[in-house]
Amino acid sequence: TASGVTYWQGFADWLALFVLPFWGLSLGFLGWANETKRRLLEGCQLTIRGLEGRLDALRRQRDFDRDVYRELDTVLGEGKREWERTFDSIAELIVVIDEGGRILRCNRSFVQQLGGSFQTVVGRDLASVLSNNPDCAFPALSAGEVDIPALHGTFDVSIEVIPRSQGEAVKRALSVCCGTLPIANRRKSSWRIRSTSAMRLRSTVRRPLR
Repeated sequence: TASGVTYWQGFADWLALFVLPFWGLSLGFLGWANETKRRLLEGCQLTIRGLEGRLDALRRQRDFDRDVYRELDTVLGEGKREWERTFDSIAELIVVIDEGGRILRCNRSFVQQLGGSFQTVVGRDLASVLSNNPDCAFPALSAGEVDIPALHGTFDVSIEVIPRSQGEAVKRALSVCCGTLPIANRRKSSWRIRSTSAMRLRSTVRRPLR
């Protein structure tokens, strides 16, 4: 840094003003005091120039690293936002929990169905979020049809276990719980489709032949 260069320059000035003259007087009797002083001063100057060069190189490297990190941070930020937009656009309810059941991430469909917000959901225990009764935690989710009063319906739940890293114990895994739209709604939609098809069939059968 600049303070480091200033320190070494001050040290060299002190050496030239106080130490070297005294040393030169002491060695003057041998006839080579001036030569020794000149060499020492040149050595100090070369040392200072070398330090300045190293500091400039380090400063340039630091600026380069800062630019690279800034660019990488921009790319990672864009990728994260794109992933979040894709994650939130899925109609199914998705929640990611850790091995202790704590919610790490959920999509917008889950929050909207719950009637809450990301701030009030992420970081909490899934069992407490899904329980309408604060004194009674919701039982652990299992795959299949599950009635979840907090989400206002019965859901077809699937659970996928994702290890944190290859070969790591399953107990350290993340769990991704996916729930489709409420089964009652899907059954109503299926009933509407069947009813519409039946009405069209009856209308076709009753239509007189021409």
